[in-house]
This record gives sequence, C-alpha cells and structure tokens, in this order.
Amino acid sequence: MNDIKTNFENMHPDPTFERPDWQSLCGKWEFEFAPGESLPEGKREINVPFSYETDYSGVGIEKPATEVRYCRDFEVKPFSGSVLMHFAAVDYRCEVWINETYAGGHVGGYTSFYFDVTKLVRVGVNRVRVVAYDSLSKAQLRGKQRALEQSYECWYVQTTGIWQDVWLEYAGANYVESLSIAPEEDGNVRFSVKTSLLSQKVSALVRLNGKTVATADCVSENGVADFCVNVGSPALWSDQSPTLYRVEIASEDDVVFSYFGIRSLSAQNGKVLVNGEQTYLKMVLEQGYWRGSGMTAPGKEALYREVELIKSLGFNGVRMHQKTECASFYYFCDLLGLYVWGEMPSNYEDSLEAQAEMLRDCPLIIKQLSSHPSIIAWVIFNESWGVPHVRNDADTQRYVEKVCEKAREADGTRFIISNDGWHVLDGDLTTLHEYNQNARALASDYADKDAVVGNRLIINTFGYAYADGYAYRGQPVIISEFGGIAIDESEGWGYGDKARDKQAFFTRLKAIFEAIYSIDYLAGFCYTQITDVEQETNGLCYADRTPKIDAKKIRSVVSGK
Repeated sequence: MNDIKTNFENMHPDPTFERPDWQSLCGKWEFEFAPGESLPEGKREINVPFSYETDYSGVGIEKPATEVRYCRDFEVKPFSGSVLMHFAAVDYRCEVWINETYAGGHVGGYTSFYFDVTKLVRVGVNRVRVVAYDSLSKAQLRGKQRALEQSYECWYVQTTGIWQDVWLEYAGANYVESLSIAPEEDGNVRFSVKTSLLSQKVSALVRLNGKTVATADCVSENGVADFCVNVGSPALWSDQSPTLYRVEIASEDDVVFSYFGIRSLSAQNGKVLVNGEQTYLKMVLEQGYWRGSGMTAPGKEALYREVELIKSLGFNGVRMHQKTECASFYYFCDLLGLYVWGEMPSNYEDSLEAQAEMLRDCPLIIKQLSSHPSIIAWVIFNESWGVPHVRNDADTQRYVEKVCEKAREADGTRFIISNDGWHVLDGDLTTLHEYNQNARALASDYADKDAVVGNRLIINTFGYAYADGYAYRGQPVIISEFGGIAIDESEGWGYGDKARDKQAFFTRLKAIFEAIYSIDYLAGFCYTQITDVEQETNGLCYADRTPKIDAKKIRSVVSGK
C-alpha cells in the first residue's frame, strides 16, 4: 500500500481492495448534455470525477439535467488475464459502452460497481462511453441533494453523473471478486473470499508493522473460500491507537491488498464501550461538501487534512451526514483514528418506489463500507425523512423495521440507529436532536433522563423521543445534533439568532457545550457542524476549512476543559 503522506494522488481509489496493476481514468473526458435539456448544446471537456454542476469540472452549470453523456479514449496495455473497469459512484442511473458494445448499467448514486470488460477491450486505444440519467425525484436516495432547481433550507446543489473515481484494473484470468474480513477481539480473523472460478487455490498473508503474523491456504468451493486465521495477541484499534493489519489475498493468478483493524463495540449501563472501555463520543457532523467541487473532495490530500482538522479541534468522531463518502476518507479515519457514523442518504417520498430504493441500497452501502474499523454505527433514517408517519403508522413502522433488519443482516457488528432525531424505534442507541440556543434551558430540559426517554419532553419542538409503541430499553443516549451557530457576517443561516460577532459566537458555543457536558447520563454528542455549506453558514469553520475562531479555543470547548 502506498505511503499516503507523500503520494496522495497516486493512491489506489479503494485501499480496502487494491490491485497493484491499475490506472486512473480520471481527468479530461468529452461531455455533453442530451438534446432538449434547455442547456448549452455541443461537446465540451469535463474534468472527471467532478460533476458538471461544479466549477472544478470545468463546466460549472448548476441547472438540473436529466441526461448527460461522457466519452474518452484510454489505453490498454498487453494483458494475459482480465481487465476490470471500476466506478466508485455515478448519480443516479448509468449505462456504459466499451468500443460501442454495451458493458452494463447501474442504478444508485452512492454505490460502487465494476464491469469485467476483458472481452470488450483490445490492446491499444479503446473508447468508453457513459450515459448518466438523473432527476429531481424524491424517491431517489438524494441525501442533501436538492429536489428543486434552487437550493433551500439545508439542501444543496444536486450532483449528476460521475462524481467519484473511475479506474481500470488488470486482474488474473481467475480473479478475486470480493473480500470480506471479520476480525474478533480474541485475534481470530474470518475471511470470505469470492472468486470468479468455482474452485481455485486461495492464500492469505497478514502482516503487522511489516512482520508476518498469520498465513492461510485453502481452496474455494462454489466460488467462495471461507477460512479463519489467528494473529496471536491482537493489537486493538481505537481512536487513541489506530492499529491496522495489512492483508495480501492471492488466487492462482491474482493478488489483492487490503487491511483490517481489531476492535469490539458494546453498550453497558447506558454507555458506549470500545474494546471494553467506556468511550464518550465527541463527534461533529460532516456534510462532505466542498467549495467549488460539491460532493467530490478536491483531492485525496484534502480528505486527509479534513480528518486531521476534525481531530485537531478535539473531536474523536465524525458523523458522515446523508452521504457515502469515497473509500479514501474512511481509510484516513482508519489510519488516523477517528470514529465514524455511517449514514444512509435519505429519500423524501413515502411511496413503494422510494421504499424499494432504500431496501436495495441500504445493505449495499453497508457491505461496501463494512471493512472500515473506524465505522461504529449506521444511521438508517434521519428525522423521519421519507417516513413522515413513523410516529404512529404501523405500516411505516414495519417498513423502518424491515430496513433496519436488512442493515443488521448486512452487518451485525455495529450499532444500528433506526431514526435519528426523534420518534426513535428499537435500535442500539437513543439519538436525539436539540437546537435550543439557550444553554440554560437546554441543560434544564434534559436534566431529567426519565422525562426525556419516557416521552414527557418534546424533542426540538418536533416530537417525543420514541415513536408510539416503542420504549426506552437502557440504550446509551446521545445528543446527535445540536449547536449550529452562525455569525452575523453573511447572508447564510444558522439555528436561532445569529451571533453578533466572533466573541458572541465563542460565548454561546462555550455555554452550549457546558450544557451538554452537564447532562451526566449522555454517552456522547455530535455538534452541527464542521464547516459552512452553501447557504448553511453554521460551521465551526468556513467552507474553505479555516476555523472561524482560534482553533485552540474550539478544542478547549469541545474537550470540555
């Protein structure tokens, strides 16, 4: 695996499933809007992976389009095995042609996919064509992408087409298709390797700090090799000690590199335990939007610096809100030690179509990210978005339970949060939102735990903690959104009245954090938010990632000192 500190831009797009022989297909592509879009006609250049709505793309037109078209030539070197073309994310539906032969299609703007294009390419120059289709439909998993032609409230410019890495890999003729790693605290590590050939030899090599600590050899049956190794006395992963084991998986003519971290999660007496030790979660909400590049970070180094920034401000965790970020971000969280809540992007329609979208993509997103030890929880729904009747409608509640069940089937090792904010159903954590800007009132309202979890307090003016028919069962309680203070220096908005200046901002920030820390039964918090995003100017930092006040002051407040 690459030295990330000096080689950011040559990093493989997916460090959890890395082949050594690969080539990026990012950069200049031909681009055009489909005829009849009421958008500029004709071909132009676009800088992939930035969506056409962003300045970084070189197009910079924010008007929604329903169909966009990409083309580019690419070189294929002599090969003896397989050639695979990967797309980390294309929003929302796409079709791909190689040398004018259909390679395949995909639906879902937050899930990665690849095609085996071995039979479609030739040595030398080839041509790939991608057509992407999008809409403002609220049935799609949108996350924070607006469903109108203008940004509003806390929804921002939409993202259409290719918005994460595209790359080519040279694999063996009989290659490794997928890899699942399940480490356990006793040092046992279970592997499940899917191979393209029904029966072939598979080997595994596990290293820690360059030293081999475990090996295995087996034969896949019906295309799957399941086996277990033991790494001896395990070095555990945590935010304070983010130890990663490196893995090499080889089939008869293919090799894939990956890694894992060993850590346990549990809840006891209303507290969160990591590796059996009580851990107070000090998290910040991250929307993953960037000035000029939208949902796509300007580069890998920017993501690395983002993780560094969050930790430097005193947080030990991040809630990746309403978005599946690229694999590099989670890798940096794994590498540097930052707890993560993964979250399903919401749709905003109560329909069978919307339900089908969520039921399809929720388990896919979870499986896609399940290798990352930094991820400790999955947020399935947020503030009843897409399920507006969840408080008292039995059919809606059954649907939410079904999605949560699918999530748990995909990953039973992490906390499941059913509906973050209020009207919580059964889940592993009770997570509530409260944007009261009066610190004294906030502390007073939440002082009585029995009133909060016993549905005697209206949460954030929207509803009780639990939906009808559900009750508190001793789960850890976390204020998973609060704060959101804006300074009266721009036209954007924050929660409550804007602070008149930076000193007033600091005074209110300090008071609200002191109120949160005074609520002694809480297992943690998540502050809104790390940066400004478009019209929402309530970040601790500006959109360019510059802290609004002295970073040492922020760190002192966040740390409770």
